[in-house]
Amino acid sequence: MNQSFERILPRTALLYVAWGLALAYLFLAMLLAPLGVALLPHALTSQLLHYRAAALVFFLALPTAAYLIFWKGADLFAWLRAPATLRLDPGGIDDGRTRLPFAEVTQVRQLHARGHLLLWLRGGGRRRIRLALWRDGDALAAGVLEAVRAQLLQDARRRLDAGEVLDFGPLRVSGSGLWIKRTQLAWDQIERIRTQTEHEGVDTDETLVITAAGRHYKLDRSRIRNEPVLLAVLQQRLGA
Repeated sequence: MNQSFERILPRTALLYVAWGLALAYLFLAMLLAPLGVALLPHALTSQLLHYRAAALVFFLALPTAAYLIFWKGADLFAWLRAPATLRLDPGGIDDGRTRLPFAEVTQVRQLHARGHLLLWLRGGGRRRIRLALWRDGDALAAGVLEAVRAQLLQDARRRLDAGEVLDFGPLRVSGSGLWIKRTQLAWDQIERIRTQTEHEGVDTDETLVITAAGRHYKLDRSRIRNEPVLLAVLQQRLGA
């Protein structure tokens, strides 16, 4: 597993920043129009100021612009600081300036809606990998998740066999079954486990669906800690 990933422009983040700047400009136009400063054509400014919901537009424009620019568009600012190439090998990730060994990773979460991987390190550090910055980000995510799974799975199985309860965030696993919040499910009650993908515009929601005792339990996969380890444990216990 020796792969190189070239940096690419995150076009979706660029679009969000453009929308945010347009809203910020609209806010300034409405703010300065009564002072005689025209940032937009007079007829358009007059229509905006006399619009029935003008006050609502005025007060929401700036916070919405800040949300689009600094939250939804954050990948664009990260792209400006990112190295030209990211290298992935069996031992870790190298960006040409720093190296992240997989042996240092204790936890991983994939934020599907944002396209980010969060890696927690021994000693309390944390690294964020923004998949939209790299060509073939799906392959990058798959490589990192597989490496973390290989690193953590043996210890998880050992702890499970020793009678410990493993905490994966919204659910916990033990030798007798699993817990979802306060609901305990024995292994023989579980009928099916599957993933479900829903798209809403440019956003993607990923859900883990557990069918047990005639009920469906849905979990946001972005909240699951070490999901590759969890899925490997479930596959071993359920056999499919």
